[in-house]
Amino acid sequence: MKRKLPLIILITAACFCMQGKAQVNKDSLKGIWENENLHDTVRLEALKNLAWQGYGSVNPDSAIILADMQYNFAKSIENKKYMASALTTKGLCFFYKGDFIQAISQHEESLRIKQEVNDLKGMANSYSNLAMIFAEQGNYIESIKNLMFRLKLSEKLNDQKSVASSLNNIGNLYSYTLDYDKALVYYQRALKMYVQLADQTGEINAYINIASVYSGKKDFRKAISYYNLALTKNENLDDIQQKAVICQNLGMAHSSLGELALGNEYYEKSIEWANLIQSKSIQANNYIQLGYNYYELKDNQKAIKL
Repeated sequence: MKRKLPLIILITAACFCMQGKAQVNKDSLKGIWENENLHDTVRLEALKNLAWQGYGSVNPDSAIILADMQYNFAKSIENKKYMASALTTKGLCFFYKGDFIQAISQHEESLRIKQEVNDLKGMANSYSNLAMIFAEQGNYIESIKNLMFRLKLSEKLNDQKSVASSLNNIGNLYSYTLDYDKALVYYQRALKMYVQLADQTGEINAYINIASVYSGKKDFRKAISYYNLALTKNENLDDIQQKAVICQNLGMAHSSLGELALGNEYYEKSIEWANLIQSKSIQANNYIQLGYNYYELKDNQKAIKL
């Protein structure tokens, strides 16, 4: 089973916290914006937060109107930082609306302004957002190009976490295009970074990604070794869903080698973990695979029961 790798989640995490935003007091932010006695940047910051955190993905049309207000006011006082952030907000909102052409246009204009003021971190985030959109469109070549720009800027800024996620996401894109050799190069580099950063979650995901590539290359022995590394490392985190997925992948890898009984053991383990988190989808996938294996093993009674 080819897993969909979490490209977009990883990219956007570097730009904005899109999920789990703290509850925003819209009236308070609106009051700050409307108070002309306050400093312009204080008012602009309130308006920025009102647009994105107050509405953002929930009501993108309202967020776009507020972002336009932010842009116009920032332009009137020649504050390019808030002009660029307003365009970024609009780009993300248009992305949520599915208007990719407008989203790209807004992010490119935001990037141009950030380049004018040499805002390297802001530029890196713009490249991330553009890569996200191109990936969603299936334009992986353009997405990789933008991620390469992000990678170079992150290295220049010595932002090791962004370097690691950039490497991982580039690996994801090469994996999508079935360029497994290039995917392995970037996944291995990402793995090295995650180990250096003592980022156990990143390290586990890198092991899983590498294993997935080896499965794609039909080198199931190597895939199994990396899945086992991920499973062992997971003991420190006790991520039950991840354990269930890894065990399912181990079941598929062993089954692909003709080791059906061992494959079934991992499918059963995966079902046990899935039961704990009540994941019907993982349970169903494992039962399907068990049914195939029992059929191949000529154990029709068990195959029928599943």
